[in-house]
Amino acid sequence: MALWAFGILYAAYAVFITRWLHRVLNGKLDYIVNEDRVLAEKNFPFRRTDIKKWNHTEMYLCAIFLFPFRAILMISSIIICYLASKALTYGQDIRKLSQTRLLILRHFNQICPRLVLFGAGFWWIPRIPVNIWDVDPTYPRTYATRKDRAPLVVSNHVSWADILCILTTDECPSFISKKSIAKIPVVETVAKAMQCLFVDRDNSDERNALLDELNQRISDIRTNPLAKPLILFPEGTTTNGQALISFKKGAFAPLVPVSIYCLKYESMISPSLDSIGDLYAVILPLLQFSNKLTLFQLGTYYPDHLKLKGEDDWERYAQAIKNIMLKTLQIQDSSLGYREKSVYYKTLRATMKSDKNKTN
Repeated sequence: MALWAFGILYAAYAVFITRWLHRVLNGKLDYIVNEDRVLAEKNFPFRRTDIKKWNHTEMYLCAIFLFPFRAILMISSIIICYLASKALTYGQDIRKLSQTRLLILRHFNQICPRLVLFGAGFWWIPRIPVNIWDVDPTYPRTYATRKDRAPLVVSNHVSWADILCILTTDECPSFISKKSIAKIPVVETVAKAMQCLFVDRDNSDERNALLDELNQRISDIRTNPLAKPLILFPEGTTTNGQALISFKKGAFAPLVPVSIYCLKYESMISPSLDSIGDLYAVILPLLQFSNKLTLFQLGTYYPDHLKLKGEDDWERYAQAIKNIMLKTLQIQDSSLGYREKSVYYKTLRATMKSDKNKTN
């Protein structure tokens, strides 16, 4: 009886997911496929470029037979991380946790994200060490012997998988998130246990308070070996992974060493949070047999040789890091930023609504 019930439910799911995917592949994304060429070229770091390369047969097969089990593994991993975070921080001041609790939390914060990525089809993520002086000949080789930790971690920002991947590294950093994330029950508990910082981008007072928190975190790193470094994405938003856009001030104004990571996705369906929309960017990459991601680890960059004199020199620091990342990833440079991305997406959404009205 139970087997029959399971069979009926699974058949109903198969019909539902097949019909949903059929609608997505046959009209839902036409506003992107047929977008104005001039607009697309002008906003190349934010546009979706792989739709015509998708293997529809593979997507249907994965949607029916693989997606449910992937979703179960991913959700289960998140729940395990939540329960561990809740148990280890219950009734405790997050900033005053014992070293034992911090160490256990660290292991959960590394293992659970890896399980989520495995469930998403990132079976194996190559980690390629890169010497900074091989990319930037002006960088002193003698810095290789320095052991002081970098309080900040920087990386290019492409996908929802970025943070999960970097959490699996030895540094296992915390991150800055939108304040709205802190209102999501499960995510709130996990993020706070990770010692993440929350900010309302539109509130200038909160942005100023964040700088104080950032300076405190930098100070903690120097005195506490279990204090988590903070990851900052200098671009301030996501791209399609084919370019680096303008860098923001936050990661470089303190003029402290930064640890550099570079992420390169090479899947048939990219998980990039670009013009396709967040929902599709999360679900559609799960509808392929595997996802491909390479993590380049460049280690700690010490800016002493740049002879930076004050906060106003942050742009020189940022440009030095950006040049290294561009050469490592072998992608294009762009001066665009979050503002141009917002205008581009509004234009696309207007086109989508216009197409719907014509169809109706």
